[in-house]
Amino acid sequence: MLALHAARRLPGITRLALYEPPFIVDDSYPPVPSDYLDRIKELTANGRPGDAVELFLTFVGVSGEQVTQMRAEPFWRGLEAVAHTLVYDFTVMGDTQRGKPLPANWATLTTPALVADGEQTPQPYLRPAADALAALLPNGRRLTVAGQDHAVAPEAIAPVLIDYFTEA
Repeated sequence: MLALHAARRLPGITRLALYEPPFIVDDSYPPVPSDYLDRIKELTANGRPGDAVELFLTFVGVSGEQVTQMRAEPFWRGLEAVAHTLVYDFTVMGDTQRGKPLPANWATLTTPALVADGEQTPQPYLRPAADALAALLPNGRRLTVAGQDHAVAPEAIAPVLIDYFTEA
């Protein structure tokens, strides 16, 4: 999302590569609830960062059982430490997670953009989002990375990006 906004404002950006933009553009997944941002703000403001992280994770499809397991892992404290940034994330996303078409004014962004997703990504909304964005951008190009999910392996994506950013 930030890359799209930056490319609209900075002519020095000559190419974009976007992996699994987290938009919800259709009914493939429930839209973000209208009170979601307020709930995240409330949880973080009231010293409940773990609950804010849990709210986010369950929204994106992580099961309650998985969240319980994650809470017991050493990395959970790191997630809690950055929970306040969820407010920024959802503020910048605007209405792009409401199950509506993407903003029509993005069609004026002529910067070439590679929009990719992973073939095995379990989140059902990410593929339609990538399709919609690539179709909307005048110089959008669509790619699905074989054998990959949301946590794309560096060895799978690096050659794709090298080819894309070095092509004439």
